[in-house]
Amino acid sequence: MHTYIPDEKDCITITPGLETAPADSDFDTYKLKKDPIGAIPTEHLAIPCDGYHLGYFSTAGSKLKLGGVDTGLFFLALGVLITLLINGLAEGESGFFPWLNNDYGWAIWCFWIAGFFFLFSGLWVRQLAKKDGFSYIIFSREYGTVTFPKVATDESLTVPFKDVELSAFRTIHTMGTHQWHTIIRTNTCRPGQRPRKEGISMHGMNKEDFQKEWNMIARFMDKQQSIPPCLHLIISNNQKTGEDIWYKPMPKERIFNPPLCPPGAP
Repeated sequence: MHTYIPDEKDCITITPGLETAPADSDFDTYKLKKDPIGAIPTEHLAIPCDGYHLGYFSTAGSKLKLGGVDTGLFFLALGVLITLLINGLAEGESGFFPWLNNDYGWAIWCFWIAGFFFLFSGLWVRQLAKKDGFSYIIFSREYGTVTFPKVATDESLTVPFKDVELSAFRTIHTMGTHQWHTIIRTNTCRPGQRPRKEGISMHGMNKEDFQKEWNMIARFMDKQQSIPPCLHLIISNNQKTGEDIWYKPMPKERIFNPPLCPPGAP
């Protein structure tokens, strides 16, 4: 899979001509509060950060949200096949092969057509999924922006931090298992286009953990606040190597001068 990464120059200027995105009630139902002075993680986080920019990976690529879509279609195709097999065992060959059934052969034809439709749709979605990749979202404390890179289906987009939101929800699977999803979304978009809405990789096991990390990002983006302690270790490592989050040489004025605690900050 391809990784889409914006440059620092992409973070400097907010994308012009943006308009308010349409409401998303499903997203808003699970939206987390943005609280720069709220509880944050206490352990050190291994997130790309040089004291000026913070990087997060997210899913990107296909316009279809492909998580489990192909598998679902394959299960539907399998269900149709099992139904035909059961009918064949009960009725004989005439219950499996439509051309041998003069009573309800048309219904069996419908099952065959549906089965092939689900199968080939699943294969098509699986092929489309190969175009997906990872998006490297940059939170810039330096410029107060959030930058989504250009990907296969979307142009690069840079918005103020105030115009992004995060939601966290879980899906329940069979046997009582569940999976958490954290989705980042912009409140603005280009005219005639949809807002950027992507799954973002965060650390946590429950909603409270994700809320703490979102608070941490909000604190990092607020220049009136000191940089969260959970980022100090990774920042120090970058400072020692003199590299930014793109693994490129950091400008000399930034080396050994991470803005960890601005004057007057708590």
